[in-house]
Formats: sequence, structure tokens, C-alpha cells
Amino acid sequence: MSRPLFRALRPAIFLVLSLIFLSAFKSESDKAETQNEAKKPELTKEILFLVAVNGLYGYLTPEGDWAVTPRFEAANPFREDGAAWVGFTGKYGRIDSQGEWVVPPQFESFRFPDADGLIWAKSNGKWGRINAKGEWLIQPQFESLLFPDAEGQFRVTSNRKWGRIDAKGEWLIQPQFDFIFGDVFDKDKSGLAAAMRGRKWGYINSKGEWAVPPKFDETYSFDNNGLALAKSDGKWGRINTKGEWVIQPIFDFIGYFAANGLASAESGGKWGYINTKGEWVIQPIFFNNAGGERSTLQSKFGYGFTSNGLARVSLGGRSGYINTEGDFVVPVERAETDPAAQRWERSRDRRVLTNAQGVPILSIERVCDTEVAKNAKGEIIWPQKSMIQICEIDEPSPTRLREN
Repeated sequence: MSRPLFRALRPAIFLVLSLIFLSAFKSESDKAETQNEAKKPELTKEILFLVAVNGLYGYLTPEGDWAVTPRFEAANPFREDGAAWVGFTGKYGRIDSQGEWVVPPQFESFRFPDADGLIWAKSNGKWGRINAKGEWLIQPQFESLLFPDAEGQFRVTSNRKWGRIDAKGEWLIQPQFDFIFGDVFDKDKSGLAAAMRGRKWGYINSKGEWAVPPKFDETYSFDNNGLALAKSDGKWGRINTKGEWVIQPIFDFIGYFAANGLASAESGGKWGYINTKGEWVIQPIFFNNAGGERSTLQSKFGYGFTSNGLARVSLGGRSGYINTEGDFVVPVERAETDPAAQRWERSRDRRVLTNAQGVPILSIERVCDTEVAKNAKGEIIWPQKSMIQICEIDEPSPTRLREN
């Protein structure tokens, strides 16, 4: 190649060599990055028990060892992806099974984590939706947020008015109501939701249009029989999807209708059972629970008939189950079953955590007015102090021992 020609081609040759070098460098860089990604530890999906000690939460292995020592003010069980949402110093974040932060604590609260790792989070008093990395998918903009319905859609407020959004945050019903009640728009029932405007209740469809104008003092969702509980002038009855009274509002309260067509109903402080016409089948002579009190939601709705054809009642100090004739057939067992009894055994002084085989692996009890955790050997594993430190006992000196 002649020298003039080489000079003319030199810039092009330099550019080609530079591209070859950069390509090789990028290939090695990508390879190194891939190797680094491969070295990153995956979130562990081991089984860990959520345990509270002295008001702080930690996680315990099935062997009774601390995987994460108690230091969180609030905590949730680990999810399928091997991470858990926890509260720390008034903020919420996400940790792995070693207690390391996956998402630093930065949110004021959180709700409704799903299987894909998406969750609703609160920031500066507003709710939005984030992914498993803590990145906003729906910017925080809603003042209130309630549980999703069967279709995965949410009731939220904007400017103190309730509406409905989909999982992407798009409005399905514009915010215009004072409240929207219940698991809304259940297509297996009425397709309607109870809504309030101006202190009166009615029913709207999935477009937010009034199907039953707001004219009731209070309402509930429709049952499978197409009837809904409604209140007018202080008394309760049942209406159909047109808002017409099927059972006149003459009762203090009405429970749910059972498969046998009977519902508990209250009149004058006593409970009996009515049919779908509002007629008494069993006269109101019972208390609706063993104590005769209405302190719980179950008490409010009364104990309806179950699938075995029996209903729980109380009368004259006798408690038990009656049949559809109103006759006692089964006495009530006083001992209540702890819903967590398969894992926790509770007594007045302590709680004992057992594994799947029923073997105790941890106990929570009070020592010198301090709640402590002990392993299966009875050794204090939290807090990490000796008995002397916990009870603030001065260690006896050799002199004092000799004097004694």
C-alpha cells in the first residue's frame, strides 16, 4: 500500500480497530456482569416462625434458633418470594430471611400484598402501589384504601369521596359517594353495591349509577336469596333489588338466612327465627349467645342455623343448640378452641411454640417483669442478657458470700 493511500485510509482503519476493541471490552463486561448476577444470593424460602417478644418481632427457625432476632415493631410472615414486610422505627420496608433490607424502611404503612409481590404502600398520607423492589407503579394519591373485591378492584377516596379503581389505578367509578359498602358488585348475587350519599343509603351498579335511590338509613349487601338487610325509622327489614320491602321493617335486627330458609331476628332484646316472609317460626325467647350480649359481629347477627340444621342459643342459664322446632338437642361445650392451638399452646403465664410434630421449640414467658424467649432447653435466647442483668440483681461479692 502506498504511503499516500495509507494516509487517506488511516482514519477509517483507526475507527474499525476502535470498534473491535470496544466490542471485545463490552463482551467481557457483559460476561462479568452476568457472573456477578449469578453470584447474587437468591431470597431464601425456608420456613420461619414469626415470634413476638417484649413487643418486638423476629423470626425463628424450626430448630428453635433465631434467623432474625426480634427488633421490628410490626412484621408479617415471609411470602413465597422469600421476603417479608416489617415495621422499623415507624417506617415499613422489606427484609430477606437473614434480616437484611431488600426494600429500605421508607413507607408509612402497607396493605394487600399479592402473589406477584405487588403491594399498596402509604407515603405522605397517600396510598399508591409498589412492586417488590419498592418502586411506584401507581403514584401515592388516594387518602383511603379498602380491601379488594372478588375482581381485584379497590374502593378508594379522592378529595374525601369514594370511588372504585382497577389494579392499575384507573377509575372505574369516579369518586362521588360518601361511602361504598362491602364486597361490591358480586355478580353471583345482585351485581349491586350499597352506597351512601347525604347520609342515606341506596344501591349502585358497576358503572356507579343508582339502581336503588338512596332512601334508607342503613343497608347491607344482598344475600344469595336476592334480599338485602335495610333499615328505616330505626327498624330493620329485607328488600329486593328494586328497593321494595319483602320483609317489613319491624325488627330490631335480622341475621342471615340459612339454607333451611330461616334467619335469626331480634325483637325486644330477645331472638327467635323468621322465614323469608318475615313470619315467626320460632318465637323470640332466646338470647343469641351464651352470655346474652351483643358485643361482637357474630352477636349482632345472631347465631343462624348451620349446615347440620342446628342453631346456638341461650335461655334461662341453659346454653346449647336447638333444632328447627326450637327444642334443645345439644348442650354447649364451654371450652373454646384457640384457632392457633395447632402451633401455639397458651397458659396464663406463658406461650409455647411447637413444631409440626408438636415438639416445643420456644416459650415466651415473663421473668422479673420482662418478657423473654426461651429455647427448648429452657435457656433465655432473647433478650441477649443474663438473668442477673434482666432482674437487675447485683452480683454477690466473695466477701458477702463468706459473710453469709
